[in-house]
Amino acid sequence: MQRHIPKHLIDCVSRHPGPSLVDITANMRPESECMTPDSMGAQKSTRLSFVQLLARKMIEGRWRLEKDLVSFDESGRGRIIYQLDLAGYRMTYIARSSPPISAEDAIANENLGRRVGTNRHIWGTLFLGQVGAERIAEEFRSIETRDMESLRARSDIIGWTPGSRSARIFDEVVDALSSGHQPSLATVRKSGYLIRNGGYIAAGRYGTLSYEGLPDDHPLKPPYIADLFGILMLREVGLDLVNGMAAARSAQAATLSDILASYFGVGNASGLGMCVTLQRWTHWVSTWMLVREFCLARARLMRISDDPSKQKRFHELLNRAISYYETLTPDSEEFVVPHAQIASNLRRIKSSMESSSKPFEGTFWGDIADSAKASFDGETAELINALLIELFPEFADDVAEYIPEGMVFRRDYSPEFTVQQFRRDFLSHYKCELLQDLGNSDVRRHFWYHSEDNGEQRRGERVVDPHENYESFIDHLGAIQRLAATLTAYDDETPMAIVVADHPDLAFVVSRVETMAHESYREIQGSLLHKDFTPAKLIRWYLTVIGLDSTYPLSSRWVPGVLFQGLPLWSEIAAGSNRDWRLASTARFS
Repeated sequence: MQRHIPKHLIDCVSRHPGPSLVDITANMRPESECMTPDSMGAQKSTRLSFVQLLARKMIEGRWRLEKDLVSFDESGRGRIIYQLDLAGYRMTYIARSSPPISAEDAIANENLGRRVGTNRHIWGTLFLGQVGAERIAEEFRSIETRDMESLRARSDIIGWTPGSRSARIFDEVVDALSSGHQPSLATVRKSGYLIRNGGYIAAGRYGTLSYEGLPDDHPLKPPYIADLFGILMLREVGLDLVNGMAAARSAQAATLSDILASYFGVGNASGLGMCVTLQRWTHWVSTWMLVREFCLARARLMRISDDPSKQKRFHELLNRAISYYETLTPDSEEFVVPHAQIASNLRRIKSSMESSSKPFEGTFWGDIADSAKASFDGETAELINALLIELFPEFADDVAEYIPEGMVFRRDYSPEFTVQQFRRDFLSHYKCELLQDLGNSDVRRHFWYHSEDNGEQRRGERVVDPHENYESFIDHLGAIQRLAATLTAYDDETPMAIVVADHPDLAFVVSRVETMAHESYREIQGSLLHKDFTPAKLIRWYLTVIGLDSTYPLSSRWVPGVLFQGLPLWSEIAAGSNRDWRLASTARFS
């Protein structure tokens, strides 16, 4: 298949010595290998993730955070005011903290998702610019006295950041600091976060500023960057909160050490709605997969012997990954390869490379990846692929600049094209989708729908559950096959405009097929409605794209993890830290 490669990626190849564009595209994996739910669920986060993009932007720009107010009592009731300097863009962030009513409330706040609303332990506001005392006071009055249904933002608010204390370790950390010492390693290993994200509220919801309202040159303008930056604020609030509560309880209180503070990230959990997002915004999926596979194909073609420093770096990355998987114990490993097994596999790869009597002359990095794929499970193999991308950071960072452009690609169709032209030029690229047998009831057993509970996505079973009238779009196979069947009723010379006018509900799939037909990665392979489909696999992939190093499904529909774990502290960011922070491990605390 001839692949469509965007100009930016072509230019990247020209700017970085190495394999030719022809060789790279010839070695990119096909959809059947990297876009199945099984494969996607095994893939690991890379420096192409949005967390990594934000971190590099912050560090390169030496963003700064100054604290105008940090005031908490011994129960955690209080307020913070931060002033931010984002490489010249000045902004204000404020938050109020409320103590749990009871121990049960602490657990409920962490586990009830958006349903808790403004009753979160923490509620923060990120302003577009720097605001004065009067506006800050007004916002505090608003977020402290209104419930979620009556809360409305002014146009100077980018987003709200609700958060909850970790039910597992927050109190233990405060108790330890109050007693004058650092929390124990056993406590730290229970959870990688002090505060859990309660669902960033932005993008026009409740009157917040739409992302289109951000100036084009604003550092938070690129996709997902504003969301992640808002969530990142919860990390700093959490650190200030445990220190402030401890200090309010005891004059001999300790302050959380920098090494521990940098280890903690922000808790996160995602559910079924992510699958709907991936199916509806197929050009996002295409873009994210393209940049990953493009970088991987190039890395695989590089000779190991060409640069001895890369061999040293690969061993460093292996050691970091081994330490990470040996010390991190997920709550559940039912739906994943056990971390101990991945760590053991990595040790075998490392030992094999160190003991090999054969020189690396003539050996490619792709040979290491192929050996891992042949010898181990999919997660280990995909982790090696992620490490190979990390070996060539300059190229990957250059390629990553294409992501915002690819995500804003507009879906459209050509109404003047005839049915014959549409079939020949576009629909013919969907042979795999058209050959899927949808007659078996198992293939379309499930459906997704919006629940009355804040519009969250749920999965129902056809015939059994009564909510099919509220079905969300997720059946791309059925839509494409219905389009193909409908076209059989029209003459070859009929304009597609007539088809769409007769069947307006097909406009979406017509534009989807035409827009995506020539892309390297068009559609997730297989039916997401199948009785055997496990939603957690795609949720995990989505979270790796966001930037979570490890995700561990607690069920087939619910996937928690930790954002920003190991990220440099604000003092390090302001100094332009180049610390290697990915795959943060508790081994360094021992």
